[in-house]
Amino acid sequence: MVGPLGDGGNYDTVTNLFDYPQMPLSSIYEGLMAYPSGQSRWAARNLLARSIEKSPDGLAYRFVLRAGVQFHRGFGELTAEDVKYSFERAAGLVPLYPGAAKDNTSFYAADFSDLTGVTVTGRYSGEIRFRKPFVPFETITLPFASSGWIVSRKAIEKYGASASQNPVGTGPYELVSYSPNSHMKLRRFAHYHGGNQELGAHNAFDEIDLVLAPNSARSSGQALTVPIESGEVDFADTLGALDVQLLADDPRFTAYRPKQALNSYFLAIDAQHPVLRDIRVRQAIRCAVDIEEINLANRVPPSSRLKAAVARELDVGYWPEAPSYERDVGKARRLLAQAGVRDLSLPIATPNISITTGDPNAVMQVIQSNLKDVGIAVEIIATAPDSFVSQPGAAGLLWGNFAGAPDPYFQLEWFTHDQLGVWNYASWSEPEYDHLHDQLGTTTDPRQRKEIAVRMQRLMDSGSAYVFASQAVNFGLSKSGVRAVFDGNGNPQLHYFYRVAS
Repeated sequence: MVGPLGDGGNYDTVTNLFDYPQMPLSSIYEGLMAYPSGQSRWAARNLLARSIEKSPDGLAYRFVLRAGVQFHRGFGELTAEDVKYSFERAAGLVPLYPGAAKDNTSFYAADFSDLTGVTVTGRYSGEIRFRKPFVPFETITLPFASSGWIVSRKAIEKYGASASQNPVGTGPYELVSYSPNSHMKLRRFAHYHGGNQELGAHNAFDEIDLVLAPNSARSSGQALTVPIESGEVDFADTLGALDVQLLADDPRFTAYRPKQALNSYFLAIDAQHPVLRDIRVRQAIRCAVDIEEINLANRVPPSSRLKAAVARELDVGYWPEAPSYERDVGKARRLLAQAGVRDLSLPIATPNISITTGDPNAVMQVIQSNLKDVGIAVEIIATAPDSFVSQPGAAGLLWGNFAGAPDPYFQLEWFTHDQLGVWNYASWSEPEYDHLHDQLGTTTDPRQRKEIAVRMQRLMDSGSAYVFASQAVNFGLSKSGVRAVFDGNGNPQLHYFYRVAS
């Protein structure tokens, strides 16, 4: 038994809310490749594919599938036709399901940038073709993103609009029952091909029950540990740091604190706000906030401090010389005086606060106190209005928490012009940045990619609209007889869990 988990209500590979290996989806679906869990390096391995070969020009990927792989619920054998359908559906080249409205499409078409299509060359073989090289297809889409997982065309055509609540994959566990905001039951798939064991998975449990709750009603604080303390569940994650610390020495439990090195916490300063358009005001706010105090309030260790968008754990894109901004109240006051700003009042809110990890309320209180010291009054808004994100200039300050992926392209794509009103919380835009982001996707040389990513982060730093605070940590507990296993970014992977003597 696992949970409680926030129930997003959507378990489709291309319209779920996460697009990364989130439980339980990562135990239901599989992709052509995967990153093995329990390892610190990002080295992808074949899973559903026997082989994948890239053309010398980087425009094509030829694949050969494992033969005999079965879909759940009797939907038959996986073939290259299913790969073609899955990828073209994810790229928005075909309808989401038969009869779907034109605007009801994949959330993650960007994971297949410039895909022209997939040509089936045999029952188990095909060729994936792009107009121009797209490096994140290899590092993110194929081995990591949910959009790269393979669906059964027959299942999507049967379930149509309800496919999001009837997930059918090839993974080690199949869906038995699902009651929204209540529970989900998975059962070990009797006809599983066993390929994930080559990557270290255990598939140890006959059944897995998940306790579900609405995202908006999920418990917080110490209440989150009640189910595992009472024996109702065997594993729970995204718990409070102090709550896990209190139980870490209890022999009934095993505590986990995997760093989510690719995830980030940051303060966004709305660059299109009438007063915050003046870069000196944004710089003053950056000087006024105390990052160490913010991270302490957010319950993350000092070692998780983040100075820019790309963490050192990525081989490509890390900016080691990124400036570390320490609190300087005097400088903040001078910058405000130079800008002629007095008696400034700003709102602060956390978008999607119900699914934001850490302690966003405590963080916002620290920021409120920090800015009061320089004469800025901050009002904490409990629930961020949609307009704070959708209308550039409507917000003031936003506390954010983004999940990451193992390529700087993903880490940096949310701050482009195209993301204004969507994920670009600070409404900051720079044409050179957008141009460089396009280059980052098509450039294959790792040294050149690092130079591009560092230049992009320098531009962000110069814009003074984002203040990065830290990486995330996933605090969890399991019963002593169960060992949880996490992927390289701290996401628990149920099919890697195993039993131990307690």
